[in-house]
Amino acid sequence: MYCFYRTEYNSCEIPEQEFPEMIAKAKNWLEKCKRIYSVSETDSQQEKMALCAVAEGIYLFCRSQRGEFSQKMSIGSVSCTTTMPEIANTYTAKEKELLQRAGMYLDICRCARKGTV
Repeated sequence: MYCFYRTEYNSCEIPEQEFPEMIAKAKNWLEKCKRIYSVSETDSQQEKMALCAVAEGIYLFCRSQRGEFSQKMSIGSVSCTTTMPEIANTYTAKEKELLQRAGMYLDICRCARKGTV
């Protein structure tokens, strides 16, 4: 799947050693999403693309939680810390972002699924 991520999804944000964990989390999230929402795709490539997009979102949230978006510089006795805009780490913000990422490739509708009322 990492080969697909690099060549078809055309990204390199997630390092290869961290990819298996991120894609596993993305698959779990998408399965949960399918239980809550009506999710449809027109071909299998779309689900793979959605998984890559969600995995990348999860990876960015993990990096944000680890504080990796700040930089520290020191010149002599002067030091400065700059922080890039922080990614919202609330549950609602994460879910919204992941739904948005998956929604670029899948049709996701919060409506009653067949057989439910």
